[in-house]
Amino acid sequence: MKKPSPASIANSILLLLIFLFVCVSAYVFVSSRDATNVQLLNNLAEDFNEGWYYYDHDGKKIPVTLPTVVKNESRVSRIYHEYIPGFTGSVCFYTHHQAAKFFQNGTVLYEYKMEGNPKWLKSYRSFHHIVDVKPNKKGEICLELTALTDRNTGEFNKMYRGSHSGILYKLLLDRGDKLVLGIILFIVGILVVLLSSLYNPNKGVDKTLMHLALLMLSIGVWQMEESRVLQFLVGSQAVHWILEYIVPYFILFESIVFINDFTTPRTRIFSTILFIIDTFVSFLNLFLQVSGYSSFPVATTVLFILFIIACFYLAYLINLTVKFNRSGTRTFFTISMLASASLFLIVAARTSDEVDAVADMCTSIAFIFVFVSLTLVVYQVSFQKFEHYRQADLYRKLAFVDVNTGVSSRTAWFSLVENWDNEKHTSSPYCLILFDMNNLKKLNDTYGHLTGDKVINAFCSCLKDVFSDSGTIYRIGGDEFICLLRDTDVESVNALLAKFDSLVEAQRVDELSFSVAYGWSMFRPRNKQDFFKAQQKADDRMYERKKLMKQGRDFPAAPDAH
Repeated sequence: MKKPSPASIANSILLLLIFLFVCVSAYVFVSSRDATNVQLLNNLAEDFNEGWYYYDHDGKKIPVTLPTVVKNESRVSRIYHEYIPGFTGSVCFYTHHQAAKFFQNGTVLYEYKMEGNPKWLKSYRSFHHIVDVKPNKKGEICLELTALTDRNTGEFNKMYRGSHSGILYKLLLDRGDKLVLGIILFIVGILVVLLSSLYNPNKGVDKTLMHLALLMLSIGVWQMEESRVLQFLVGSQAVHWILEYIVPYFILFESIVFINDFTTPRTRIFSTILFIIDTFVSFLNLFLQVSGYSSFPVATTVLFILFIIACFYLAYLINLTVKFNRSGTRTFFTISMLASASLFLIVAARTSDEVDAVADMCTSIAFIFVFVSLTLVVYQVSFQKFEHYRQADLYRKLAFVDVNTGVSSRTAWFSLVENWDNEKHTSSPYCLILFDMNNLKKLNDTYGHLTGDKVINAFCSCLKDVFSDSGTIYRIGGDEFICLLRDTDVESVNALLAKFDSLVEAQRVDELSFSVAYGWSMFRPRNKQDFFKAQQKADDRMYERKKLMKQGRDFPAAPDAH
């Protein structure tokens, strides 16, 4: 019987622990089902939409329920509400391109003006406002709104009452999905920015990944702005106007740039036409909107129609250009993009001045589908690029490494010399040592090339044992090697060569011994010509040594550094 491995025992224990955890959790849940539930957010604000009224021309009270539109000949509209006995706290109301005043028994408690805006800007951002109401036993409160344009005249949206924290909780629950989605997309966008540099061997950035990152960051910021939470952190109206109106167009253009990453010569004309149409329609729509000739809902409808076109075209383009590893992946991507386009179509059809919960939900889900689809495509493309870079890096390494000996190749040596940049190096002393085996041809002719290869490898092993920690070894020929040492001196070189001589003398290959001649030159490289001069001097001294070795004579003293 086979004895179980430690890994299988560990996995069995882990599964047992998970099973026990599930059983205990189920027992606790069932046993405590009748326990009193914890009340979360017990100070949650409540709707404040009933009991409002306005006065007609005859001074008669006309009751209304919010949201509503109060018909008025002027752009100034007012609604009233009697005090609620025992109420202390705050009231939250929403202005939609409107200035506001909040009265208590005729006294202004809060005023919101839209001053300082450009005169040409007729359509401006909407805001939530929180007003502290003073305790009082009787009287009435009044909300006065002054619309910037006729289309917003008399428009009153939902209101809340409660504590500050309760109102914030309420707003967060109403539109928290957009806040969560925005934060997730924003964080993912930052992570993709960091990842974009990992697929490029030259420490640049991957263009497709970077475009996806910008797209995710833009969508994330827009969704956070749509949650209405950012306005409680940033008070500048101009900032919110940009995030609300300009960022969506940036998302559209960034989508087109992302599409161009997959454009082929066959589809380039269609991408160009799409870019021109989107540019013209976007700027025309933006101009009409900010100048007051076109309402924001119309602008939003046009924007989502452009999103729909982009989704369909991107689905077509990706299926045409990207090679998916699995057919199921391609099917999932196509269905996801078509689902996004369908949801954008629903949003375009439902866009109105009032907050539309269905449209908001469809927008969030559509962007989730877009995010998943594009992430899938970018992963596929980036994985293919990574494999290409990996193969290219492997080929480069193979070109720069001598396969037989494992040291640097002749190509690596000439690449070093040709690309030498003295500005990136100090003027440190270098030593170039040129090695060449003695009588290798005779050894190959007598014992065969297989034995010759063994001798070369034994010779190279001696080189690596001595010089690997001090310099770089290059094989520039069959039995010719160069060792380049940096930041060294004559004494260190002599010590290393003495160690090398001892190793060579002790080496035996099939009971055969061998010898090596070498010559070296000290120099301070300033350009590639200095390398060639040093190599020539080392070569001359190596042949001088080789000649003396054949004659069995003593060698001259080592040359001094120069």
